[in-house]
Amino acid sequence: MTDANPAYALFERAVNKRRLSNRIAAVVVTLMSIAAVYWGFSETGDRSMARMARMATLGAFGLLFGPIVLGLSFRASKGLEAIGSPQRIVWFYTVNQVQHITGVMIGTGDGKLHKLPVPSLEEGPQAVALLRQVATEATEGFSEERRVKFRAQPESLRKTTGAAS
Repeated sequence: MTDANPAYALFERAVNKRRLSNRIAAVVVTLMSIAAVYWGFSETGDRSMARMARMATLGAFGLLFGPIVLGLSFRASKGLEAIGSPQRIVWFYTVNQVQHITGVMIGTGDGKLHKLPVPSLEEGPQAVALLRQVATEATEGFSEERRVKFRAQPESLRKTTGAAS
């Protein structure tokens, strides 16, 4: 798939990088939560009920959300699946922060919008160029008019229909 679709390899690298950072963060949050619970109920230091309640709450929060984030990091990326089948893409636009492309939003013919990260700030323009290359029938760029069209009738943004503006 990556030989015929160079955009897939680039976005796959970005998705894997994001997954790794999410997994590391989830493990760190879970370990910190375990430490907070232990510290809250340990024999040393202040044993007030308020402190123990705070630590138990913090621990419960981390023990709940850490594994959830970890589990979500193993889910398949719907945006990456769309890049793997570029004929499904009808619209895409960049997500910019401080004049750098940090991600790409991809709209598919079924009306779903998926966000994909780019591997690095320097590779943003390359990512868009590769996406332009593989999704030749997709409309590029964001406008309020396109957003409304996408919500109402996603396929109307496909260039071959002549309806994209």
